[in-house]
Formats: sequence, C-alpha cells, structure tokens
Amino acid sequence: MTSNKHKIQLTPEEKKARMKNKKLNNNLTLAAILLCVIVVVFFAFNIGTIGFKKNATSGGDTLQLDTKNNLKNDFYTIGNNPTNIQKEYFEDLSESLKDTSEEGKLVIVENVVKCFISDFFTWTNKDGNYEVGGVQYIFGTKWVAFQEEARYKFYNDLDLYITQYGRENLLEVTNVEVEGVSKVEDQEIDGQLYNGYYIEANWEYKDSNKIDVSEFQNKAYFVVVDNNGRLEISQMQPLTWK
Repeated sequence: MTSNKHKIQLTPEEKKARMKNKKLNNNLTLAAILLCVIVVVFFAFNIGTIGFKKNATSGGDTLQLDTKNNLKNDFYTIGNNPTNIQKEYFEDLSESLKDTSEEGKLVIVENVVKCFISDFFTWTNKDGNYEVGGVQYIFGTKWVAFQEEARYKFYNDLDLYITQYGRENLLEVTNVEVEGVSKVEDQEIDGQLYNGYYIEANWEYKDSNKIDVSEFQNKAYFVVVDNNGRLEISQMQPLTWK
C-alpha cells in the first residue's frame, strides 16, 4: 500500500525565513533572561543599601540600638544607648522609688530631673534631631508639644553638628546638681489638679575640642507633678511649651 503522507518541502526562501525567526526568538529569550537578571540585581542592591546604609557624616555610622540594657522599673525605662552617668542616675531613681513618703517623693523628684537632663541634653548618643531624649519624663499630655518644640529649638541644628563635628565631639552631660526642691501649690493641668514640686538644676558637659560647650544651656527650673504615683515634668524654663 502506498502512503499518502508526503514530506513537506520548503523553498530556500521559506527555510531562510524560518531560520531568521528562530534566531529572533532566541535573541528575545536571551534579552528577557538578561532583563530578569538586571531586575533581581537592582532590587538586591537596593535592599542591601537600605540594610547597610551608612550616615554620610564625619560622625561615623548610624548608632546601633543598645538592646542589651534592661534598666527599668515600675514607672520608667532608661533611654536608648545610655551613657554611664545616665545609668547611674537611673539606678538612683529606681532605688528612690521604694520610699513613697512625702520626703521620699522629694528625692524622686530630684532623680527624675537628673535622669531627664542627662538624657535630653546629651547628643553623643543621638542619631539626629528626630531623637529627642528624656521625653518619657514629660507629663503625659504635654510630651508631644514638648518634643516638637525641642526639635525646633535645642535639637534644631543637631544633624548639622553631627555632620560637621562628629557625634562623639558633641554635648554629653557629665554631672547634674539640683537644689531648692520643695512642694508647691497644686498644679492645674487640663482641668485637673496635681500635687506639684519645684526644683532648680544646673549641669556640666564633657569638654570638647570641636564645640564650645559653655555656649549651651546649663541651667533650668522645673515643676514636677505627681501623676497617679508617677512623677512627671510639667514645666521647664527657659524651654517652655503650652
């Protein structure tokens, strides 16, 4: 029996066109693979850049958060990357919380103010002006306004100082002295009365060969209130907030 199947014969022109199409398809496939590789490399590079981004400042790399500190008590937790003096003052604060008598509260007021000053006025452990220290010691309904004002005042040029002088050469509180702590008349905040305390403080900064530390604030007057057992700062001069 004779088969009806016949092998299709291509003309030279058809063979040439088919080879051309095959080559084109191969080129398109290679181009698609190359594009995928470029996209993968691009995203990998950007992820790596975000993960290991350096601060382009003379102050060095971005500060790494100190996750090993476990200094806390029933009311407060020590700030990020605390200096030695901050640790010392915080331990004093924790110890003073054991005495809740009226006389004991005067000591707590002193230690709260010391902890606040040593954190707020220290720049060597801050990454930029967004990182305002000591906010946890501010009265609950006032801390947002306080933080905003601090960024526009005391912390306003911190990023520039880090870039120009290096973080390690900036302000670092080394000692705080308090005096005149006393109970004052009740303080009205948002229509509610709180037991109030007045205290004055002055402090010293570590010497720096890059900036004149004597040009920075080193004295303040505070009003502290008893907010359900938690002593919090409601007023500070000369830095004030509404």
